[in-house]
Amino acid sequence: MALFVKNAVFFNSGYLASASSGILAGMVVALQTNSTTGEPELIKASRTVSGTEFGAFVAGIAGDDATNSGNTIAPIDPVYQIPYMRPARRLGDYLDETITNRTNWTDSGTSKRGVTVFSVGGEFMTDQYVTTTSASGANADAGAAPAYAINDGWTFAVVANAGKFVDDGGQAITTLRNMARLTGSVSNSLLPFRWVFSGV
Repeated sequence: MALFVKNAVFFNSGYLASASSGILAGMVVALQTNSTTGEPELIKASRTVSGTEFGAFVAGIAGDDATNSGNTIAPIDPVYQIPYMRPARRLGDYLDETITNRTNWTDSGTSKRGVTVFSVGGEFMTDQYVTTTSASGANADAGAAPAYAINDGWTFAVVANAGKFVDDGGQAITTLRNMARLTGSVSNSLLPFRWVFSGV
């Protein structure tokens, strides 16, 4: 999870996530149509999914978890007054966003409530980023590890790292859409950035 919001222009909480989405707060999320209900639902953004390569279906940054594994938080250090990432300790029933067979045996596992999405702009810190590689093309992340330079452009990753931020690797804006600009180096496992995505 670990998303620290310094400031944000706009957010909403109306989008539901599929039961198997694996979305964690701080990930880039996109909208798709649920194949059963026809309703909009959130998925991890991936540059290999048709239509999301240039951000066409990107909804914003997830502000909530939609899964109960891999959860983290970003509390403020009481001495140094800076955020840091730590594993989250939560009761499964409170974290479980899906109905599945606990409350309603006929439900297919849709979310109980919407996931907050920061969709316009702001400044954030997240632990949902790729540390070992960078973008090497429109649909590939095989570049060198990031250098974390201030103002460096970052976008969203592909395949196994879908939803996570990845250094754009110096790719042209026509190849991929820069969604974030770094505002500093990684601090306490959190990547600081300005969300600059404005839609397509």
